[in-house]
Amino acid sequence: TLTILLYCLVSSHAYIVRRDLATGTQAVANFNNLGGKITFTKLDTGGTGLNGQFTKGITDSNPKNYVLQIGDLSFPFPDIRIQVTPPGTAVFTPAFPVLFDNFVGDQVLVQHNNQTIDSATITVQK
Repeated sequence: TLTILLYCLVSSHAYIVRRDLATGTQAVANFNNLGGKITFTKLDTGGTGLNGQFTKGITDSNPKNYVLQIGDLSFPFPDIRIQVTPPGTAVFTPAFPVLFDNFVGDQVLVQHNNQTIDSATITVQK
């Protein structure tokens, strides 16, 4: 009877399993303070393509003073070719070898001189 009880407990437990997302899946991070968004797209390599733009809140014309932080990864604007055009940025479209599925749910921060000026969570579009 103990075996039956253990079997029932184990088989009735719902496990959270992360599913692989399909190529072309998109996720978005919306930034209120910066008046923009970044769309993350899963590439056929499994990597991640970005398409974004900010329309306000960028006041310093030196891109070296800005950092895009995605989860634990930090990218100074010049390293990912984000051009600053106050009060915002030009459209930016870098690609990363980082797996798209690993980005989903991460927090994205935009920092100016080590101060966070906006943040958003990456959420899958349905």
